[in-house]
Amino acid sequence: DREIPAHVPDIALATACSGADAVLIWPEQLPRWIALHRDQHIVGQNIPFDYWVVKKYLEASGEANAVTQWGSIFDRGMAHDTMLLDMLLDLSEAKFPLPAKNEHLVRKGLGKLCDAHLGPGLVDKADPYRLRYSEVIDDRKIVDREPGFWQYALKDALATHLLWPRLFAKAQAVVTKCVRHGLMKATRAAENLRLYGPLTESLQVRGACALLAAERRGLSVDLNEARKVHDRLKGDIDNAVEKMASFFPGVFRRQGGKDVPGQTFFPGAEPPYRMTKNGVPSIDSKELQRILLLCSTLAHKDPIVRKEGTEANRGTVSLEASKWAARAADHDFIRAWSGMGRTAKLLSLQRGLAANPVAHPGYVPLLTSGRVSARGANILQAPKASWFRRQFVARPGHVLYTVDFAAIELRTFATICEQTLGYSRLGEQIRSGTDPPCFTASILLGVDYDTVFKGVKVEKEMAKLAEKAKLPPPAAPYGAARQASKAVSFGVIGGLGARKLVDYAAASYDVFLTEDEAKVIRRKVIKDAYPEMEEYLKDYPIRSMAFNLGLLPRDLESRLRPWARRLRWILGGDEEATDAFWAALETQTLKAPAAVRRLATNHRHQEQLSDWLTAGPGVTVTGRVRGGCRFTQRKNNGFQGLAADGAKLGLWRLMLMGVNTAAFIHDEFVAELPEKNAESRVPQIDKALCDEMSRVCGGFPIAVEGRLSREWGKG
Repeated sequence: DREIPAHVPDIALATACSGADAVLIWPEQLPRWIALHRDQHIVGQNIPFDYWVVKKYLEASGEANAVTQWGSIFDRGMAHDTMLLDMLLDLSEAKFPLPAKNEHLVRKGLGKLCDAHLGPGLVDKADPYRLRYSEVIDDRKIVDREPGFWQYALKDALATHLLWPRLFAKAQAVVTKCVRHGLMKATRAAENLRLYGPLTESLQVRGACALLAAERRGLSVDLNEARKVHDRLKGDIDNAVEKMASFFPGVFRRQGGKDVPGQTFFPGAEPPYRMTKNGVPSIDSKELQRILLLCSTLAHKDPIVRKEGTEANRGTVSLEASKWAARAADHDFIRAWSGMGRTAKLLSLQRGLAANPVAHPGYVPLLTSGRVSARGANILQAPKASWFRRQFVARPGHVLYTVDFAAIELRTFATICEQTLGYSRLGEQIRSGTDPPCFTASILLGVDYDTVFKGVKVEKEMAKLAEKAKLPPPAAPYGAARQASKAVSFGVIGGLGARKLVDYAAASYDVFLTEDEAKVIRRKVIKDAYPEMEEYLKDYPIRSMAFNLGLLPRDLESRLRPWARRLRWILGGDEEATDAFWAALETQTLKAPAAVRRLATNHRHQEQLSDWLTAGPGVTVTGRVRGGCRFTQRKNNGFQGLAADGAKLGLWRLMLMGVNTAAFIHDEFVAELPEKNAESRVPQIDKALCDEMSRVCGGFPIAVEGRLSREWGKG
């Protein structure tokens, strides 16, 4: 077999190992083997791939009963994956030094996993028989003539059987540590293991199986419309370039100097500008820094500077366009430049879409946040604007049902507060049928809820009438307040302070606030709207330090007497406490990891050590552990990760129901339904999604919003 994402290959041969026995299974023996083992836990390496290879054969052979039994093994959480569990174990570790950004989890092959956990040499992925299994399909006797075929195959099954207990034991050790530190209850940990597997591994297996189905289905593209979108994006970039050059002509690198093979040039300037691979003119970094510093000075503001990177780069003017989006109102140059950065990414995506009749995103089933990403046709980055999404259409005889969860991360946040704090005003509002953003907006504006709710509806109707009459959209103060409340609410529960809230609101919601406005709104949301947020946002660095050092908080304090009460100020400049703390690390008083003790003697690394020590674990209700979380990562992990888990289970349920999901975007589903029975399928899809999400949220009420149409979109 060959693992080609867009294609399910034919099965050549299967192998299984129980520890006592290892067997070859010919395809026609699979139905009987599945029937004999339908109540056993089954482990594989990249088992979502195996799921589809086996299912394809069973369906083609008319083995309907075996198809049901095979799916049931996975549906009951009895199918497991060594690769996914290894990724989850990596996620649970607090790596030193902490990565500057969220990193992709590495998918390791069986050979590397065995080398790491069982010792080198057990599996040789350079074995020539590995890529010759298609020969078995045409000539089974080759297995008798060349024993290398079955020897290699059986070795894979044996290695997987040996590997799983090692990984499982490590996963259970992580969970036990979390229980000891009060991060989850023992009863909940046992229930999570039964429902979702170790560290949510069997849940991730189901999600990965369903994502492969969505990847292979793909979204149909109207190529004529796709070319129009491409031309529009290209025009937006040309306008941005012209605007930027009108203010500062030297910002772009012009033709001349050292030639680069394959270098192209922007034709709209004399001499023409050099182009990047994304199709935008190349910018002179030093000149851009000077311009941004000048724009900040003119606006009487400090420039945005780098806080990460090398010591030489830290403190210099940041060149990340997304960080400057909140400053768009300061100068038209900043507006054009930051907008061009977003448009360039879209244009890069659009080039691929305009060349293929079907978009097949290469889904990555697990990120550090628990969410999904994609390679290639990454429609997860696609804007929600109708002018962009209308290029994706239903196949002939079908319609698209676009459905997503309503305010899902507010619902998962309320779930966490109810389960950990015992109450949630946000949860009360949702249960009563109140629209949370409108309720928050009413607090911000100082008016009653009904005024805002009705005002938003009237403003939407007025906007529709204006669009029909081709008039400018009318003012929408209630809608603007509702949008601002969404930006602030999501930012606050994610642990953002006022300064970062300004950037987040601008980048994610096109809501532009001053830092003072953000402070006032943030305070109102926490104090007046949802008081549980204040408790949720409390931080306990001692707990994180104790967890990373393998001690309970009370043991950490006892080992560091007489200055244990000042632990909270170690990172705040208490010189005596800080010196004593590093001394304790060096002398093994704290039993820190060897690498940490070595670095503790070098004061240059104290900042990195401080970050690592106070980066605590983030644990989801479903039992996934993310180690080494900074404050905002830890606060986001709970509600965002829970929503991701529920969405993956929803995707799996739709697949079992026979629904063809053409695209999956975090908590949004694009189902492609036969036109003749689409209306009758909608309530079934809605119920399935709500049931699966509600299950991971402990019964909290869940709602979805959807729309049937020929094009991808909502409205």
